Amino acid sequence: MKANIYFLVSLFICGVHISGCDKGNDDNTEPDANNVITKDDFIAKLGKYTSYHVDVYNKEIEPGPSGTDVTWDFSDYDEVAITTTVEDVECPGEAICSEFPEANRVYAAQGPAAGIEYSFHQLTDDELNVIGGMGADGLKTHYDDPQTTYKFPMSYGSKFSDSYSYTAGSEVLAGKQTVEVDGFGTLKTVADTFPNTLRIKRAYEINVTHPSGGHTSTVVTYTWINKAHKGLFLLQLLFSETTLHGHTQPSGFGKSLIYTIPE
Repeated sequence: MKANIYFLVSLFICGVHISGCDKGNDDNTEPDANNVITKDDFIAKLGKYTSYHVDVYNKEIEPGPSGTDVTWDFSDYDEVAITTTVEDVECPGEAICSEFPEANRVYAAQGPAAGIEYSFHQLTDDELNVIGGMGADGLKTHYDDPQTTYKFPMSYGSKFSDSYSYTAGSEVLAGKQTVEVDGFGTLKTVADTFPNTLRIKRAYEINVTHPSGGHTSTVVTYTWINKAHKGLFLLQLLFSETTLHGHTQPSGFGKSLIYTIPE
């Protein structure tokens, strides 16, 4: 992560874009069983989808409140800068699977640049773990300690923590994350309106070292998922701040918004 985030709080966004931005719903209402995502639900969501990276460099953006019965409205964020096609591959059975034989799922991402980038995963009855990656240039990332991305089943209030590490050439990354399903409600994007949607908040602390030095990053992502629609997510926000050689990166770089148009 090279970016730095400056968190912007805007009354305009709270009042217009995100319903109830001044407070979350703190009641103890649990989503019903139809909104619990199991391993089988997750597998059914996999397939091929397209993600749209929106230009938010000079835009104010907030993730909105946690809680239940929330409405998050990001339908005004429509200036697409990059389009990426992602396909889920089941292993074994495809040639790419031989790069990490222990993986049983591979995500292949094709962006505007030439070549395909791959992320290799182990899907078990209880969780989905990242075990490796490979760039379009063939450089591999080997996870010495896999990163857990999902635990099953998941529903509002689910949470876990995890540490992970990987080596890519001469670069070593060590990370810690806390993950919580902190919201349940209705998501509005350019694509559509999606009721019965879960929001997952992930907070990371990342330390990267390499022969010429290193840097540290703090990253927070918010991911909205819905069992009724294919694709890994409906929308994802990222906020990050990076310290390099003792200096924090300029504000504005460390934020992104990505949405999908699901089936």
